[in-house]
Amino acid sequence: MGGSTHGLGGRDTRRRAAVLAALLLSGLSTAAGIRFGVYSANYADASGYVAAARSWATGDLVRPAPLQLWASWPHAAETGAPLGFRPGPILGTNVPLYPAGLSWLMAAAERVGGDYGPFVIAPALGGVLVFVTFLLGRRAGGSAAGLIGAALVATSPIVLLHTVQPMSDVPATACWACAWYLGLRRGVGAALAAGAIVALAVAIRPNLAPLAIVPLALILTGGELRVRRIRYWLGAAAFVAAAACGPMLVAWTQLALYGSPFHFGYPGAESFFDAANVPANARNYWNMWVDVYGLAPLLGLAARLLPAQRGGGCQPVSRAVVVSAWVIVALNIGLYLAFIPYDHWPFLRFLLPASVAVFVLFGTALASLASLMWSTPRTRIGVLLLALAVAATAVRRPDLARYSLQEWRAHQVIPAMGKYLAETLPRNAVVLSFAHSGAIAHYSGADVVRLDIIEPATLDRIVEDLQKGGLEPVLVLDGFLERPRFADRFADSKWRRLDWPARAVATSVSDITYWVVSDRTRHLSGERWPLDHLRPGS
Repeated sequence: MGGSTHGLGGRDTRRRAAVLAALLLSGLSTAAGIRFGVYSANYADASGYVAAARSWATGDLVRPAPLQLWASWPHAAETGAPLGFRPGPILGTNVPLYPAGLSWLMAAAERVGGDYGPFVIAPALGGVLVFVTFLLGRRAGGSAAGLIGAALVATSPIVLLHTVQPMSDVPATACWACAWYLGLRRGVGAALAAGAIVALAVAIRPNLAPLAIVPLALILTGGELRVRRIRYWLGAAAFVAAAACGPMLVAWTQLALYGSPFHFGYPGAESFFDAANVPANARNYWNMWVDVYGLAPLLGLAARLLPAQRGGGCQPVSRAVVVSAWVIVALNIGLYLAFIPYDHWPFLRFLLPASVAVFVLFGTALASLASLMWSTPRTRIGVLLLALAVAATAVRRPDLARYSLQEWRAHQVIPAMGKYLAETLPRNAVVLSFAHSGAIAHYSGADVVRLDIIEPATLDRIVEDLQKGGLEPVLVLDGFLERPRFADRFADSKWRRLDWPARAVATSVSDITYWVVSDRTRHLSGERWPLDHLRPGS
């Protein structure tokens, strides 16, 4: 009797140790996201989400865009909407472009934490994702399985990159992982919570809504994928009632912002999916996966073929977790196979829910194999260490993880220049820019004209029209990528040479330069002025 009690105590101790280890991984993931976070409303996605969060926090969802009321150049309304925004249904307005769910979370964080609040959401939910992966793996094949899966998520370059960036991929994936886990638990309360989290996930990333099939099926079958009694229908009803709030909120925001519940924020969104993209995406996703993770984690798809033996503290592999993981992988890939093809490794972010499912299965397979081969506690510890080493080698590109944690260095110049412009721009300034239009509008509040949308032959006309309207056109360009692009795109313009002194340059890993267009005439007449050097982080 004493031996049995001792054995139970040992298992409880190991279980608590595993939970503490998972919490440590989760905390380290969040801490890394905060320490190496990109505190910058940069480029399209990040600037769009952060700027929209400010709009939701202040209630100013519709932004005035007076240029639309009188500008006569082609596509004037579209050129005057910064990245992350689009022309509103009423002429002379701009409205947020992206789904509102992440911006709601960021807006709440901004009300509590000020300007830095929105940038904590992705790191916090990155930590949640790591810990919930542990819970899923533990449910699938024991604590060892959970720790391996959590370690893979915590060290994934894709997860790291989108934990430090204020983007929607990690928050959406964390929500789906939570809903998946809650679907495995019994009770109406868990079902209701799963539905509420699905509603948030849909508001963050609406196109992943079909993943709701997984927690619903688990709730209907009592988390065991078996036909159950009628009492499980009550949980399913609670889940559906809560989850339905997600599509309803999406429809409401689309009606409020775009004039119809059936209008998407992305102009031309109906053209994003095409069956002709399937072969390219199948090839791209495979190549990106192999490049980042290698083939080892895919062995987890055979987890069900390696059932752990009972006894010795081992846990049988959960059929419900394995089958639901397969379904998540199939659904997630299927939802993006027809999408616009991308072949650069960060776009593996589209398959983050599937990646988490694969990591759970991989940890389960390794832990199951270990329990089949060894039975004593001492040898299982050795096998666990070996399994963790194998899991670590599955991440074939540690250089990508290092890159992800250094992203903040390249983005320091964006808020530095944005805040400089907020203090120094003429009140009547209109900023002409490429990829920084969203950041400039967010930090400085200035009107913008997007150089990536205007027709090349119209640049001189736009500058002339702005000047005739009493406005001061200025140029803000990235030195490495955009200055050559500016010269090539506007080859027939007298402004293409940028042959007059700039007013300021922000320099870090890259640089951003600011010119006042009318300074060219002043320079040719002999006037001179100092160049302001901004060196963020120095």
